[in-house]
Amino acid sequence: MKYLLTFIFCSGMANSCLPPMEHNESYLDLYTCLDAGYKESIVQLKKIGPADVNQKMIFIKFFCLIMCFF
Repeated sequence: MKYLLTFIFCSGMANSCLPPMEHNESYLDLYTCLDAGYKESIVQLKKIGPADVNQKMIFIKFFCLIMCFF
């Protein structure tokens, strides 16, 4: 089974979120996918920067979906 990491970037100020964005890598188990999600969230948060995060109240959600092949 493989897992797909998906991110959602949201603004508390605008009370809205961007459409979900899939990460370009799949993972063999849930633990590895979640670990990557936490680490990549930190990378993305730093790219956005403290000024925009604080001003626009940006937060990041993520989840791991099982990839089904039929």
